[in-house]
Amino acid sequence: MVRWSSLVISTLGLILGSIFLFQKVNGETAIHPVFIIVTITLAQGLMYWVGSKTLDATFQKPIHNVDRIINMMGTAYSDIFSEGTAYVDGEEWSARSEIFISAESEIKVISRDGLILTVEAVKSSNS
Repeated sequence: MVRWSSLVISTLGLILGSIFLFQKVNGETAIHPVFIIVTITLAQGLMYWVGSKTLDATFQKPIHNVDRIINMMGTAYSDIFSEGTAYVDGEEWSARSEIFISAESEIKVISRDGLILTVEAVKSSNS
């Protein structure tokens, strides 16, 4: 209710202000009032739509779960120790490990802290 009342009040204020702002010397309006009403109503409608969509997007919960990456397998792009790069689930991630992992090794994601993955080397069955 507050949204609509604020929108109506601000639209009326803009229309009245524009009609009185643009006047010729003899007192008539310089711009036709219908043009002012249509233009301001369209502009206010657009601003309301953009603003409401922006607020809806701002307060929307994420639709994806970033923690789904935990326990996934991937590949070390670079040597990983205190820091490095890993490729997991089609994305490149910053990664760290407590033990040295050489580039091109298979890795498993142990945890995620922001955009940094903690990984461990996967022991190959061929060894």
